[in-house]
Amino acid sequence: MKRFVLRFVIFATLLVLILPAGSLAAATGPVNPLSGLDGTQQVYLPVIGKNTSFLSPIIPPTTNALPPETTQQLTSVSSDGATYTFAKMTTALAAVAPGEIIVAAPSAAAPDGFLRRVTAVNTSGGQVVVQT
Repeated sequence: MKRFVLRFVIFATLLVLILPAGSLAAATGPVNPLSGLDGTQQVYLPVIGKNTSFLSPIIPPTTNALPPETTQQLTSVSSDGATYTFAKMTTALAAVAPGEIIVAAPSAAAPDGFLRRVTAVNTSGGQVVVQT
């Protein structure tokens, strides 16, 4: 009998402690999912799974993806990565203008590939020098 009374007292004590906490939380009203605890706005983005093969890349018209035929003509990249020298003019290089972006996959002269904003395109001695 003493065990029953002891268990009842413990249960009643826990119940008395838990019920007020629950009612206080409910009294504050619903939570706005767009506001943070400090009042700032927060945006929750959807999680994209590993199977993203159905998503096609969005490339703006100011981005020039240089094909392998053009990156094969890349002879050097400056040590600071700002100047790209090509052996000759190609169709893809002719379409590049200052302010646009050039992007290319890895090649012999640029083993990590590149993604750069063009500041100037000059032709010198048959070579094309692209400043970024």
